[in-house]
Amino acid sequence: MKKRIRVLLLILVIGLSLLAFDIYSITNNRTAESYYNEGITLYKSGQYEKAIDNFTKVIKLEPDTVFAYVNRAAAYICLGDYELAIADCNHVLEVDPKQALAYHNRCLAYLGIDEYSAAIADCSQAIEIDPSMIDAYLNRAVAYGADGDYDLAIADCSRAIELDPESVTAYMNRATSYIAKKEYELAIADYTKVIELDPDNVDAYISRGFQYYVMDNYELAIADWTKAIDLNPEDAETFYKRGVAYKELGQKEEAIADFQQVIAISHDQELVQKAQQKLQEIIP
Repeated sequence: MKKRIRVLLLILVIGLSLLAFDIYSITNNRTAESYYNEGITLYKSGQYEKAIDNFTKVIKLEPDTVFAYVNRAAAYICLGDYELAIADCNHVLEVDPKQALAYHNRCLAYLGIDEYSAAIADCSQAIEIDPSMIDAYLNRAVAYGADGDYDLAIADCSRAIELDPESVTAYMNRATSYIAKKEYELAIADYTKVIELDPDNVDAYISRGFQYYVMDNYELAIADWTKAIDLNPEDAETFYKRGVAYKELGQKEEAIADFQQVIAISHDQELVQKAQQKLQEIIP
């Protein structure tokens, strides 16, 4: 099974974006243009294989269309075909060494195969060409964080926030690096900002709740996890976390109810077993 870049707000966050979708720079070949625009639509709807087919048709009709390669590379990345994405970006950079989008997408591909130094170099090159490319800062931050350079990751996220003060991804990424540095209050502040910007962001409530929990502030942890459950009532793992917090507070009835809910809705046998163990601890 191919490894895929995870777009989950857990340890590292990658805001994968297909850039240059609205830029069309080929000749008057209307057939190629039709394939290109359809490829964009297919990509946006998550039909990556079909998008690749369309961009490939564009390339056959118009081999000099660099954005067809750039966008096909992004579709390959979504499918976990990182080597093919790198090959497409390499081709673009041979033709146009100043194509920031190609460096950016190749950075994403290198992240997918854990080549962090190469990813950092490519994102840095993209930033040198286009200092306003927010995604390049965000993805370089991911690479820095994966490499353990949390201060540099924080600096990149902060720069992204300067460019876009409403970038939820930047705050989430920065919070992750603050947690790695055990700067929990700063992480909580960033999660709070995310919630201010996006009140229905489940991941922010879950993550902030966990920080409250590790700081022994169980009441606030429960409040955040309750909000997360309200937004996603099928999240068995958050029921389990809240049950543990209730147990820490000695609120046995609430804890029992949460662990029973985990057993009722979870498809994760390991999580179910953990909930059963917690119930045994409460009800010998």
